[in-house]
Amino acid sequence: MTLRKQRLELLLKNRGLGTALFHPVDPPEQRFSTGIESLDLLLSGGFPRGHISEISGPISSGKTSLMLTLLSRATQQGEVVACIDTNQLDPFSAQCSGMDLEKLLWIRCQQEDQILKAGDILCRAGNFGIIALDLHLSPGGSLTAGSHIWFRLQRAVEETRTVLLMFTPRPIARNAARTAIQLRRCDLQWRGGRVFWKLLQGFSIEVRSASHRSQVIRSQVSSLQTLDIRPADLMTCDL
Repeated sequence: MTLRKQRLELLLKNRGLGTALFHPVDPPEQRFSTGIESLDLLLSGGFPRGHISEISGPISSGKTSLMLTLLSRATQQGEVVACIDTNQLDPFSAQCSGMDLEKLLWIRCQQEDQILKAGDILCRAGNFGIIALDLHLSPGGSLTAGSHIWFRLQRAVEETRTVLLMFTPRPIARNAARTAIQLRRCDLQWRGGRVFWKLLQGFSIEVRSASHRSQVIRSQVSSLQTLDIRPADLMTCDL
């Protein structure tokens, strides 16, 4: 059957009708829109579903605010989300961000490797819109050794509609991540001009696309674009 099809394609091509046969087209990649226009532009529409996306940055670079913003947007769209950490999530801040806590599964772990085990189980379930892994890596920790851990997670999440977000202080997933961005705090905004006190009013977050693996695995597309996310785009909570 394949040989007959090849002969037919060759015959049509020789007669100038090479496009007459049907060629299957891969469906467009599904993405989760962040709701932040500048960030969606950098990510070509949002974070890809069925893949790992790594968001790295030092302490106070905006990772937690961005995580709450993404989880809140997903729950507002009716999706069930999960957050796995070592007790860093503040439910009050999550609720202030607009998150529907009834659609949030929060798993608190004692060790970092437990976060990955829990993430692997939830990814295979395939019923979550977003699964966020909040990893505060310790120096010399076990998660820094070997890349098989990340590829196992990638195999678990593929063929699902889940966006697997990894929040790390430094890039560690490497080629296992479909998308990788780095956050950096910049442009602190202060209010008050007295000598003894100033009130922090806000700050800007610089987002850099560290690496992006295209659909063709052989090619690596490196992007060095930078952009500023306005503080109003991220979650704000008045205490």
